[in-house]
Parts: sequence; C-alpha cells; structure tokens
Amino acid sequence: MAVLEGAVKGAAFGPWGAAIGGAIGLGASLIGGGMAGKARKQQMGLYDDQIADLTAWRDLKVNRDFFDSPAGRDYMTRALTQSEDSSRTVASSAAITGESAESQIAKQGNIQSSLADAMSKIAGMGDLRNDQTENTYQNMLMGLMGQKANMYSQKAETGANIVGSAGDFVSGLAPMFAGSN
Repeated sequence: MAVLEGAVKGAAFGPWGAAIGGAIGLGASLIGGGMAGKARKQQMGLYDDQIADLTAWRDLKVNRDFFDSPAGRDYMTRALTQSEDSSRTVASSAAITGESAESQIAKQGNIQSSLADAMSKIAGMGDLRNDQTENTYQNMLMGLMGQKANMYSQKAETGANIVGSAGDFVSGLAPMFAGSN
C-alpha cells in the first residue's frame, strides 16, 4: 500500500511525480521489509536459544537419578531415620520386656519391609517427577514452536506485501506511459 499512497501523493506533481512517489513508497516498503527481516532473524535466534535451554533443562531433570536430587535425598533420609528409630525402639523394648529373639527378628523384618516399601514409593516419585518434567517440557516447547510458526507466517506475509507493492508501482507507471505512443 505504501507504493500506491506514494504514487497518489506524487500525482499532484504530474505523472513523473506519481512515478517518483511510487518509487519512494516502494523503497520504503523494501527498507521496512529488510528491517523487519533482521528483527525476525534475531527473534528466531532467541526462540532457538530458548528451545536449547529448555531441552537442556529437561535433559538434566530427566537424566538425574531422583535419589540424587535434594527431594529424593530428603525422603530417603527420613525413611532411614524412621527405620533406625523403629529398630532402636524394638531393641530397647525387648530389653525392658524380655521379649524373645524370634519376636525381635520378626519386628526387625517388618521394619525392613517397611523401609523397602518406602524406597519403592520414593522411586515412584522419581518416575512421576520425570513424567511431570516431560509434560512441562512438551507444553513449553509447543508454545515456542507456535511462536516460531507465527514468525514464519509473518515473514511470508511481509514477502507478499513487498511483491504487491512492486506490482502497485508497476501498475501505477502504466497510465503514465500509455499515452506516449
């Protein structure tokens, strides 16, 4: 549209004014398109950087053993502490009540079984955390990819506008040369 507007404004100065106005409009469209292209390229680079950072974050989270994470270590410490406290309670209770060795062994077996169950649950939390991390990653990645797709769409639209501006310029020149034969 800038070409046509330039040609219309330049038409006040005759056919050559229209041609010059149209040329100025075309030049402005080309310069604006070039500047927009440069800004788009920088934005695409930012999107690519964000995608790389997001992927590195996901890889770090998913590839890290949950037992090595602060939350995993905290859960394990609590489970081990509870197991040790229960074992001490069984031993001191046996000393006070004169409980048989077989009974103490059975209680210790129950404590060990509970500890094994707790460790299995902690491992399950790690799997759940990995699933949540993957879901977060996929959602954020889809958002970034959608933004990149919009940028490509805008690029195509800008290209179409520039081609249209050039067409307007040429069609604006046609009447000027139509009567010169």
